[in-house]
Amino acid sequence: MKKDYNGLKNSLTYDQTISIIEAISKKVEKRSKIDIVFCCPSHDDDKASASYSMQKKKWKCFVCADDVCGDIFDLVKLSKGLKYQADAYDCIMYIVGGVGELNKEHRSKPLIVNQITQTVSAPIEFNQKFLNFCYEASWNGPKYLIDRGFSKTLIETFKCGTHKDFYFTGERLTIPVHDENGKIIGVVGRTLGKHQDKYRYTKGLRVSEHLFNIHRAKKMGSEYVVVVEGVLDAMRLHGFGYPAVSIFGCNLSAVQADLLKKNFKKIYVCLDNDEAGEQGTKSAMELLRTMGIKAVDFDLNKFKDAGEITSKGDFVKLFATASMEMTVTKVEDVVPNFTKIDVEDVSEEEFDLSNYISILRRR
Repeated sequence: MKKDYNGLKNSLTYDQTISIIEAISKKVEKRSKIDIVFCCPSHDDDKASASYSMQKKKWKCFVCADDVCGDIFDLVKLSKGLKYQADAYDCIMYIVGGVGELNKEHRSKPLIVNQITQTVSAPIEFNQKFLNFCYEASWNGPKYLIDRGFSKTLIETFKCGTHKDFYFTGERLTIPVHDENGKIIGVVGRTLGKHQDKYRYTKGLRVSEHLFNIHRAKKMGSEYVVVVEGVLDAMRLHGFGYPAVSIFGCNLSAVQADLLKKNFKKIYVCLDNDEAGEQGTKSAMELLRTMGIKAVDFDLNKFKDAGEITSKGDFVKLFATASMEMTVTKVEDVVPNFTKIDVEDVSEEEFDLSNYISILRRR
């Protein structure tokens, strides 16, 4: 679709313009319904010496004078080092809600740009452009993964990139998120620094309603899937050749459970090896079994999470143990001639199947 630059520029509301400037300037010091005062991106500015006029749809820096001025596209290009106006257009569309939820007053309505209606899900093409920009901009994000044993092939498969101080705060590893049909629905940004929020997501991405990597897991054609917490955990197992999905944390939602039931017959719950992960595993197992889904708790042994497992051989051993629990449905399956065993020689504890399997492993 042809880009209407004047249409977009003139249709931007005050709140949308504020959102754009907040995304590209380190601070907005003064606001009014006529002018927006902010720090100029062209120099080290702590005094908010630049101003954008809502009436004129122009901006200028009073320190740089006529050397630094222009419209909203020029401002975005300057602040982000973009070469083409088309890239600035895409960035503006992304900030004001071109992907995901729109600003509050527009959530139930399509965004109108010069009488051209664009629904919330329409600019998926730009989302891919944004991801390509992240992928090509820097190798800091992929380097972070390579240092942790991820292969370049896997990094390219997941289109991992780097993003800094535009949509997300700080430098972050970026990974696209797809729905079960492979359609891009957003981006997850994992911090590469010491930011308080380890993960951030693009606007409108309701992670509790989706499973990261489900479209790839489905294509593997397996009846089972391994459920993990983090996106990097899912990437790690995918690299080992196992179908894996992330629930974006330690809490499995009913919507996510429905997706699992719809697409797989057996679920291996492999959440982190900590208190939150243990509680999440317990809740997930209860939910899945209540829904009639065959599931088993995956024991990570000495590893804190699936992403920490760098050797495929280590995971294969753990998976074999979990598979034993998944396939065993009767005590007779693991104890030959069980009926010949004197019941009085078997404790009450051993009659519980899960405990019995553990006892057998120790013998």
